[in-house]
Amino acid sequence: MYWDNCKSCRLNGTRPVCAIIPLADGAPEIGIIGEAPGQVEDSTGLPFQGRAGEELNKAIERVDAALRVEGLQGIHRDSLFVGNIVMCRPPDNKLGANEVKCCFPILEQTIRGVPSLKVLVPMGNTALSKLMGFGGKHSGGIT
Repeated sequence: MYWDNCKSCRLNGTRPVCAIIPLADGAPEIGIIGEAPGQVEDSTGLPFQGRAGEELNKAIERVDAALRVEGLQGIHRDSLFVGNIVMCRPPDNKLGANEVKCCFPILEQTIRGVPSLKVLVPMGNTALSKLMGFGGKHSGGIT
């Protein structure tokens, strides 16, 4: 896979054997897109596994319960596409514009390869800015 040999930005050499590749089982209709992997994700090789993953799981459980109360089909994490704008953990969790510039086209290509996706949910400022097409950081402080 491309990420294994990526040398596009300063994060080359700072990551474990491979970057954190987005996950998608089956034909997901909903995609969750975060900013970048954290320490736990870096050690497990899976997106949204640390504190952000715990919060994501709680949110998914709340949405699932609300859908079921309404008699609708619920959702589960394993039915979602889950990934990040940047595939490698930035040192000190400080993300630079160059890393976003290098990784985002790879994420876009990956998303295009999942034709079942209907909705992308940005989690945080960087994901919102890139997915909505803003040039730089969104100034609203929504993280």
